[in-house]
Amino acid sequence: MNVAFVVNGGKELVMPRFDNVLNGCTAKRTITLAEQLVSKGMLISVRVMDMTVEDEKKGDEMMLLGSGVLVKPVIQWDEEVIADDMSSGPPSVRVLVPY
Repeated sequence: MNVAFVVNGGKELVMPRFDNVLNGCTAKRTITLAEQLVSKGMLISVRVMDMTVEDEKKGDEMMLLGSGVLVKPVIQWDEEVIADDMSSGPPSVRVLVPY
């Protein structure tokens, strides 16, 4: 499992560096798909960076990434609600994944 965060008011996707964790295939694919959103102007950046727990808890959204769950929203962390609306976004923010 990897974790990713949407930050900066929904404008950036960030992930902790893969130095001490598995750089999973689903996380790599998420980065590739998110880079397409950057090229379309729907995100301003996708970054893999050093993050503290404090940084992570400030994220607008949090998600788990892994082959068993693909992308799973995290809605609560240490008794603190992260998000209250888990409905899928409008078609304009969805990315077709060709298989």
